[in-house]
Amino acid sequence: MSDAAESEDKDQGFTIYGSIGVAVFLIIAGLVYLIPNTFPEGFLYVVAGVLIVIVTIANAFKGIAYDGLSILFAVVSIVIGVNKIVDVEIRYLPIILIVIGFVALLNNIKKLRYQ
Repeated sequence: MSDAAESEDKDQGFTIYGSIGVAVFLIIAGLVYLIPNTFPEGFLYVVAGVLIVIVTIANAFKGIAYDGLSILFAVVSIVIGVNKIVDVEIRYLPIILIVIGFVALLNNIKKLRYQ
C-alpha cells in the first residue's frame, strides 16, 4: 500500500480521543436510560457537545485536523441541551459568532505550534 493511501486511511477513522469520547458517551447514555428521571431532559445533548469539543481540542493540540462543522454541531448541541435543562431560549446568532471565534482561535493555535 502506498504512503498516500495509508495516510488517507488514517484520516478516515476515529482518533484515539474520538474513540474514547464515543465510549464515554455510550456509558453516560446507558446510565441515563438505566436510571430514568435522574438527569435533566437535555443532559445527553450537553454531554455530546462537550465531548465533541474536548476531543476537537485534544486533536488540535496533537496536530490532527478537525472540522469546523463538528465544532458548530457541538455548540448547537450544547445550546439545545441547555435550553431544555434551564427552560430558557438562548439565541443562536451570538453562539454562532462565538463558534466562529473559537474555530479561528484553534486555527491560530495550530499555526503557533508549527512556528
